[in-house]
Amino acid sequence: MADMANLTPLERFWSKVDKRGPEDCWEWTGGRNGQGYGVFYVANEKFYAHRWITAQAIGRPLRGPRDGHPAGTEDACHRCDNPPCCNPNHLYVGTRKRNAADAVERARLWQFKVTCCPQGHPYEGDNLYIKPSGARACRTCRKIKDQEAKARAKAARTHCRHGHPLSDDNLLLCKNGTRKCRTCDKARLEKIHSRPRLL
Repeated sequence: MADMANLTPLERFWSKVDKRGPEDCWEWTGGRNGQGYGVFYVANEKFYAHRWITAQAIGRPLRGPRDGHPAGTEDACHRCDNPPCCNPNHLYVGTRKRNAADAVERARLWQFKVTCCPQGHPYEGDNLYIKPSGARACRTCRKIKDQEAKARAKAARTHCRHGHPLSDDNLLLCKNGTRKCRTCDKARLEKIHSRPRLL
């Protein structure tokens, strides 16, 4: 193999690609990021391999932050849904919106592969809640969270509903952990004992 220093960027690029048949995926054999996309350096500048080769194919850089355009103005999109693929026949120029729509249509977003919430409750039937944003939520977890919030609010109360302070000598702690107002509890017991007894 020729000395890598003497190769053009394009020759060096293809030396890191496993070329197969024209309709097959040509996978990047060099370094990849956490999502599996190939990483390619030209003059100490980092590029995603599929974006770089798409730019070579169309004869200009993809529009984006590097040339003063907004982020995601143009994406190199995969027809094959295979992140390390660098086959120009599998790549096309699209917008970030089009790329996201493709992901939804093909159910390839990782969220679609998740069938349960982090606590293990299923995202289905009566337990599935769709937020206004379109995100999925677990009704069981929402109920638990609401109950915990109510318990915290109750524990943070400084006075009973009749305005007596829930502190010092007026605080009565029950076996189940709840707090009661001693003044109100005393009045309740007095009311019970003052009722006339039936013979």
